[in-house]
Amino acid sequence: MASAVSVPLNALRLNENLEYPVYSQDGTLLLAAGLMMTENFLDKLRARGIFEVLLNAVDAQRLTGNDGLPEREEQQLRMLETALNRQIDEFVQNNGLRVRNRGPSVADEVVWHGKSDYCSEHQAQAAALHQHNAAAVESMMNRIAAGGAVSGGEKVSRGTDGSLKSLVADFASTISTTFSATGKRSLAEHSTKMATLGMAVGIKMGFDADNVRLIGIAGMLADLGMAKIPQHLLDARRCLSPGEMLDIQKHSIHTAHLIEQMNSLPKIVSIITYQVHEKPDGSGYPRGRTTKSIHPMARIVHAADAYAAMTAPRPDRPPMLGYAAMVSLLQQAEARKQDPDVIRGLVRCIGIYPIGSYVVLSDGSVATVLRLNDDLPFQPIVRRVLDARGRQMAETGEEAVVDLKDSDLTIAKPIPGPFTNEIVDDRRLRN
Repeated sequence: MASAVSVPLNALRLNENLEYPVYSQDGTLLLAAGLMMTENFLDKLRARGIFEVLLNAVDAQRLTGNDGLPEREEQQLRMLETALNRQIDEFVQNNGLRVRNRGPSVADEVVWHGKSDYCSEHQAQAAALHQHNAAAVESMMNRIAAGGAVSGGEKVSRGTDGSLKSLVADFASTISTTFSATGKRSLAEHSTKMATLGMAVGIKMGFDADNVRLIGIAGMLADLGMAKIPQHLLDARRCLSPGEMLDIQKHSIHTAHLIEQMNSLPKIVSIITYQVHEKPDGSGYPRGRTTKSIHPMARIVHAADAYAAMTAPRPDRPPMLGYAAMVSLLQQAEARKQDPDVIRGLVRCIGIYPIGSYVVLSDGSVATVLRLNDDLPFQPIVRRVLDARGRQMAETGEEAVVDLKDSDLTIAKPIPGPFTNEIVDDRRLRN
């Protein structure tokens, strides 16, 4: 199996004798050498939930009917991966993985809105921008999955320009609107949330506009390589085998390969996206690198990816409470599964009780987190929606919007938002 190639069943040419055995992704023998690949055999595999098999490279080239494309792709990916890691090693030696600003920090341009509520016009624009960006990413992924040419980099770049302007105009409103989006659950939807949150963290960490845009581009494209992964693996509601997990993890190098083909994008984007799933303690993939050899922007997108994933519904669970997700990320930072500097930036970005989430105040009233007070993550500005007796409160007025920095009120506990079915996925938070 040393020279085995993973091949989808629907790519195989039938009624040909095999020179080598056929195996499943977990290494189970499926068909012995010398036997014939038939439609009846493939139907039996599909009935068992097997949609890809491992073939010897010789059989793969002969039975795929495409001049050995799987093996050629594997060679291209291996060559690119070698080149990327050589470049990363050179960056590490020359201290080239640092983020250097060439312009002013975007944080200096962000408009401060104090206790004011969100502008409905800005919310509508932010929602439309989110949908537009998600549609652009989905279009790219569909085209790639269908075997089409790689394109769309310019649309992604323009989308990040729009997100940057939206964040500068109203930081909290953009984040709240992005994460309250009710679009269909998809990789494109996730990528767009990941990009916007990553850009917001970059702003809080003092990056200039060009660097913030790079984070946004990397976030939007980080899962592009998933278009090369069989859909049945992405939709699986079971524990994947080690072989299947390796196939999923290959999306990092697939992404880098696809980005390399888009001349309109900066070359550094392929390195950032390639490293998004690396972890500071070396337990990530694809190379198990540690903090100093992981691009800082990849560490930012990694955190944004984790938060967006935890707070979104999945086939096997409802969404996590935003507060629970933040606690989990703080614990991951302590265990060096996340970059502590990035998680501190995330806290300054959305708070411990994240923007848009619901909380119970010390007087028993219910409120939503409207805006943050810098460096006071436990004392945000909130909008009360229910009084202590459960009666709906007016949306405006002094009693509605409360700056906890200037109030005797405190947050008693986080609660799920209405109709969200959010869960607290940490035993210590259940009491």
